[in-house]
Amino acid sequence: ESLAAIEAMIQTLIDKDDAYVISTGDVYFDTSKDSKYGNISHRVADDEDAQSRVTHTSEKRNPKDFALWKACKGEEDICFDTAFSKGRPGWHIECSAMIEKHFTGNEEYSIDIHGGGADLLFPHHENEAAQSRCATGHELSKYWMHNGFVQIDGEKMSKSLGNSFFLKDALKLYDGEVLRYYLNSVHYRNDFNFSEVELLLNKKRLDKLYRLKKRVSPGKASSVNKNFKKSLLDAMGDDLNISIALSIIDELVAVTNDALDANPKDKALKKETLANIEFIDMLLGFGGKEPFSYFQIGVDDALKEKIETLITERVDAKKLKDFARSDAIRDELTALGINIMDTAEGTLWEKA
Repeated sequence: ESLAAIEAMIQTLIDKDDAYVISTGDVYFDTSKDSKYGNISHRVADDEDAQSRVTHTSEKRNPKDFALWKACKGEEDICFDTAFSKGRPGWHIECSAMIEKHFTGNEEYSIDIHGGGADLLFPHHENEAAQSRCATGHELSKYWMHNGFVQIDGEKMSKSLGNSFFLKDALKLYDGEVLRYYLNSVHYRNDFNFSEVELLLNKKRLDKLYRLKKRVSPGKASSVNKNFKKSLLDAMGDDLNISIALSIIDELVAVTNDALDANPKDKALKKETLANIEFIDMLLGFGGKEPFSYFQIGVDDALKEKIETLITERVDAKKLKDFARSDAIRDELTALGINIMDTAEGTLWEKA
């Protein structure tokens, strides 16, 4: 369905002499016509690159020129008829043509963000940018984002190694907020080594944020600390460096806890802390749950039912002034790994 757009872009490049047809019917992009070639990856093809070692090298104007269209070599190939030859699109042209087809009308950039794995940086994205630039007269994308690869306990994740996992399966074992926190603990451009040990360490970091929130709750938020807000926004402005932002949050939690230890009744600090956590939630999506709800995550339904039953029995025992029974139930809950807190709204509970 995008073949017409692909053919039209190739023809535009040929008409501008930015591409040329060789004797076999293949069409190549002339990389010498793009003065910005190599700006994205900061490298260009050389004699050792696969791009420079393809067939028909003698007919290529430059070793680093790449195919826009490949003529069919046999009856078994999937081929399409065009003015150049019967063939199929090259690796890179499809992306550029489809982007221009669906995002036309922009003068400076076709799209704002183009992403992909680090392995696509060169030659794929470099070639995409070059052919689009020459065909349209403007840049393909304002920003290029290249993510690292996921590893499992130090090994590359792959089907052949049998160590692949899906997010839907991980969500059966871990809370989504904890997973997001862990995934963001490493900058997106770096390789990510998935390890249960590291996941649990990062869960503890998130736990500390929620324990601080519990410490200053309930209450009314005031205004976010200006220096803290600026630090977080600066981190986000530095190529979405969320891992640095999380370190800034760690420091805030530690400093705030120290200040509250020194002055537990500092109402202004408590209000500001609530505002800071609200800003964290707004910007990054962390710390938005009620603390007791957060610390109940991971408790199965059967245990939840037992906990609620025991809490109801304890409330009844306290009404009857049976404090021995009330204390015994608290001890039973503690043995189950559950902490409880009596509030004006009722008894709250969480995993210890």
